[in-house]
Amino acid sequence: ISRSEALTLYVDDGPLTLDPAVAQESQSIQYIMQIFSGLVSFDPDLTLKPELAEEWSISDDGTEYTFKLRENAKFHDGRQVTAQDVKFSWERAAGLGFSPTIGTYLDDVVGAQAMIDGETDAISGVEAADDQTLKVTIDAPKAYFLSNLSHPVTYVVDRLSIEAAEGEILPWWVTPNATGPFKMNLWE
Repeated sequence: ISRSEALTLYVDDGPLTLDPAVAQESQSIQYIMQIFSGLVSFDPDLTLKPELAEEWSISDDGTEYTFKLRENAKFHDGRQVTAQDVKFSWERAAGLGFSPTIGTYLDDVVGAQAMIDGETDAISGVEAADDQTLKVTIDAPKAYFLSNLSHPVTYVVDRLSIEAAEGEILPWWVTPNATGPFKMNLWE
């Protein structure tokens, strides 16, 4: 394979976590960005572009975003990525209780802070209208809101993989001997 077609990463100790909901440092994020996707991303010229979202529209008052997901967006097992998966991923991150970045990137969404604070078990401003349509309501017009959705904390995780890991001593997204809120050293 030619160098222009290869993914080359600098040598490091590997990621501290592979969980987009809790990663906050570049060592993990560089890996996460190769594995997961969000609704939008930036191209090399720093222009916001669709990623899992095929397109989006914004209400006249700037507070309601409607995302139409790509029909060809699939998880590793071939299952289609749906609006419910996006909602699950954001609510999972908000409900963890220790995600250091979720508030920074999603606190503009109506009901996100209440879920982060443990006051509710759903983000009221996120609605899966159908399998391919996600509606998001924010608290006021924000020029930067779409760019917030390019951060890994908003990336979509496979609900089935997360549920399958419940009860495991060391789930797939935790690195042995990691530090921080996802620390899990089995050899102490």
